[in-house]
Amino acid sequence: MTALRDFLMQNGGIPMYVIFLIILLTFLAVMVVKERVEAKRQVKDAAPLTEKEKCRNYLQGVAMLWGTVLVVFAMCYIGGIRLADIGFRPLRLGYGFWFTAATLTLGGVAIAYFLYNIVGVLVSEKFRKKGIKTSSSAVLNAIPRTKRAKWLFSLLALSAGVCEEIVFRGFFLFLILSIFPELPVWLAALIPIVLFGLAHLYQGLQGVVSTAVVGAIFMCLYLATDSLLLAMVLHFLMDVVAAFVLKEEDEMPVIASL
Repeated sequence: MTALRDFLMQNGGIPMYVIFLIILLTFLAVMVVKERVEAKRQVKDAAPLTEKEKCRNYLQGVAMLWGTVLVVFAMCYIGGIRLADIGFRPLRLGYGFWFTAATLTLGGVAIAYFLYNIVGVLVSEKFRKKGIKTSSSAVLNAIPRTKRAKWLFSLLALSAGVCEEIVFRGFFLFLILSIFPELPVWLAALIPIVLFGLAHLYQGLQGVVSTAVVGAIFMCLYLATDSLLLAMVLHFLMDVVAAFVLKEEDEMPVIASL
């Protein structure tokens, strides 16, 4: 392992980080293509997913997310990159007063909003029905109805909150700043924000744009607190809300064909 690290560390270590970046981009590209093909197949079939199929998809999603993180951790081990280097640090404010204040305010409002939605769909039938009415058929087809599916979807939401923050906020930003140390932080941060949006290409153009905007908020939280913790919490809350929208007695959605 030391010999491999020494070989990759030649020329100031840049080749090693470039190789890591190429590996990660290739890994993500394969997953994006797979998700895009699967999404098109589901639309073409124009048939609602069964709860068994949803559970299978959730488990596959969990496996892909943690598989990506294992690849990241392997590269960290090979490259001698500490977990602290990719965001596993205590909360620490000090990036700049106004940026930090604005980011924490926005993050606090977002956390409160998602908690409000979770409580709302749990205690208010009217609130829950409104959520169903404003959701697309494709979204309703992807979210759980049965108890088992809800548990697995919650596990998927937790995995996404943890794993995607490690990959897109922690590791990607570390690699970019290591390869281009003179690059302004805001510009370096913009690259993983765009990649995060593109990673959700299976959701269509609107999904790419909205995901990139959300990714920008997560990135600001990471920069403002010098830690992935709050971004992980907000990411999980944002995703897990959908687990509580449908009940078993709700009608299955009809998927519009292309």
